[in-house]
This record gives sequence, structure tokens and C-alpha cells, in this order.
Amino acid sequence: AFSLSNLPVTLLASRTLVGIKGYEPGQLCVPKLRTKRASSIRMADDIDMSAFFAEVEKREESAGGGEPMDGPELRQLIMDKWKYPLETRIHRRRDAFGKVTVWLQVMWKHLWEKSFPMTEEEYDAQLDAVAWYVTEWGKADYVRNEVQTTDQNPGLTVNGGAQTVMINLQVTDEQQRMLYEDVAE
Repeated sequence: AFSLSNLPVTLLASRTLVGIKGYEPGQLCVPKLRTKRASSIRMADDIDMSAFFAEVEKREESAGGGEPMDGPELRQLIMDKWKYPLETRIHRRRDAFGKVTVWLQVMWKHLWEKSFPMTEEEYDAQLDAVAWYVTEWGKADYVRNEVQTTDQNPGLTVNGGAQTVMINLQVTDEQQRMLYEDVAE
């Protein structure tokens, strides 16, 4: 079902136009693309939004993320695989060439440890946030599959180091910007 409230679209405030024939105060005006006459203005009522809605539907279909994922499902998925409520987070990593990749990390620390740095409410909130991003990026089915089929196990190594399960989310640059925008707010 299509809902405008779910669209990641920012609407610009209407411009103040004085002395333009046919303009009424409070009416949203949208400038046309550059034409020979730069002062061309279209009223919002004249805009055909069908192309916009078609593009939104096309992107939703191509995302291929399947059913949305939520925090409790992610927690159960992690517990079914590794038997502990392990810390799960989104991690950005820059390679030697400056390319940023986004990973889902399953850490070795778990909620039942006394030294775990989060309360259960904070842990659940973090899982909700991770699941929200995974769903928004259309990677929910991919994450479900990767967690269930991975051979890796998070934990401490013999040398005293820690091993983290890393799942490359393969998000686009546009999807990565969502992380930066959320951090800036």
C-alpha cells in the first residue's frame, strides 16, 4: 500500500511571489526547468505526479527486501544462530582507496554479560534501529539469509583478540547518505 508519510522526500517551502498574475497567497509554486523564459512558473496543481508515484513504486519493487524486519525478529535470528543476544550494529568502513562500505556487525559481546555496556532497553532500541535501516535499504531478506548461512562465529580468539561477523550490506551511495543525514540531525 502506498503512503505519502513513508516517502523519504523533503518538500521545499513555497516561494513568496508578489505581483504575478494568477498567483494567490498560500499557493505552492514550482519553477519549471530552465526554458528560454527564466521566469516561467507552474502552479502545483498543474504538476502531473503520476511519473513521481510510478518511480516510487518501481524503486520499492526493485529493492527486493521482502518482508520488513524489526528488532525482535533480528534478536531472535541472532539467538537462533549463536544462542546469545549478541550486540549488532551498522558499521561504516573506508578502504585504502577511500571507498566507504557499510557492514552489519555481529559482535562477540552479549546482553547477558555483566560487563555489557547497554541495558536491555538500550539493546532493544539498537536492534530496532539496525532492523529499520536494513529494511529501508531493502536488505532484510539478504540479512536473514546471510545470518542463517554464515560459517563465521563471533567470539574471542586464542590470542586475546575478538572476532566479529561482518556482513557487507552492499548499499548504494544514496542509501549511505541516509546514515549521514540521521547522524547530523
